[in-house]
Amino acid sequence: MRADHTQSDGDIPTLIQLPLALAEQIAAHSCDDFPREACGLLIGTATGTHVGVHSIAACDNVAEDPSKSFEIAPADLLTAHREARAQGLAVIGHYHSHPNGLTRPSSTDSASIADPAAVWLIQAMDGNGGALSLHAFVPQPNTDGFMPLALEVDAP
Repeated sequence: MRADHTQSDGDIPTLIQLPLALAEQIAAHSCDDFPREACGLLIGTATGTHVGVHSIAACDNVAEDPSKSFEIAPADLLTAHREARAQGLAVIGHYHSHPNGLTRPSSTDSASIADPAAVWLIQAMDGNGGALSLHAFVPQPNTDGFMPLALEVDAP
């Protein structure tokens, strides 16, 4: 997945703003797909160090072992890019759940970085299908790791 946004070259996001309703949708999707990893795309804008999520697109997890990793169905990715562009927005990243409760990117996540500009949201689960907490990350330049982002969840 390549993030298709207006972020200036060299600017690394430090803050992601997410409406409360979208955070609740991510948690609900993660609960519904448990014990599989839920996944979806983040639609919005990225300008400088600020990322704003306007909507999400829940996707099918087509990974070989969806209980341990995620892979967004190519058709879902293409549809989301088309719909985002039609709205003057962009696919700026994705979300997925960690059914095992891990609150940070896994080694599988690190090995799966396809776009260094994409924002990653990780929904940690409690191991019984309940949502715990949501965390934001961006791939760290020149490494195989991630940097945490400040996540601001806004009520409407």
